Amino acid sequence: MPYIFGIGSLIEQASRMRTSPTAMYVLPARVRGYARGWWARTGAVGFSPTFVGAIPEKSASLNGVVYAVSDEELAATNKREAGYTPTDITKDVEILTGGPVPKGKVWMYVNDFTKGKPLKDSLPTAQFPIVQSYVDICLTGCLQIQQGFPDAGNFAVEFITSTQEWSKYWENDRAYPRRSSLRCLRLHGNFPLRSRSKVDCLCLAMAYSFHSLNWPSSLSQQTAVLELLRTGVGNPQQCRLRGGPGRVATSQETRVHPRAELRSQP
Repeated sequence: MPYIFGIGSLIEQASRMRTSPTAMYVLPARVRGYARGWWARTGAVGFSPTFVGAIPEKSASLNGVVYAVSDEELAATNKREAGYTPTDITKDVEILTGGPVPKGKVWMYVNDFTKGKPLKDSLPTAQFPIVQSYVDICLTGCLQIQQGFPDAGNFAVEFITSTQEWSKYWENDRAYPRRSSLRCLRLHGNFPLRSRSKVDCLCLAMAYSFHSLNWPSSLSQQTAVLELLRTGVGNPQQCRLRGGPGRVATSQETRVHPRAELRSQP
């Protein structure tokens, strides 16, 4: 039986089950030797989001979920993740709850960059921004894991701090998600207000924890996220996202959440 290691929208249950209806249950896991970052594009013409992807990087690690799929579901996910390369990462998987790695190959979707197609040309831009609706899905999935697997630690913060190339090109598209698949998930109501508040708190911690939107490698700065969430900033009743959809960031907004300003309610 094949398995998939999901690192982005595949972490979230409704998003995952859109292509793998049997994949309700997952195991939280970590893979070493790969880095996650904002450098995946669909190749669509015109405005399109930048998504998270993965590349080999010996000193890095990333968290995600492992789940079983049928051969048909694997083929459907390969089609969904067109533009990525299915990669066998079975030997690199660590189950965060301490259990054994499932028997069978574990596949992760990896980006391939070359001299003719370098990574730097796939980073977020004004035309290919990070979009809040996609961040919402990824972090909602992380919060689902935290609720179901307390032993997995602060899964959402690990997702944030292990993801590279956060950018000033970040658009609040919650009202009108850019992609039809994101609109479909909204219509099915899988993003309740409580989850939205928690996601806003995570984003607020991001904005106030760092002097720029380039995520630091130092442990002390990463720990600042945990500290902010541990104190009052982490209260879901005190956080919200403001700023209209599609609002363009200015060059002066490099120290806050661009295109969708974040603030704490009084």
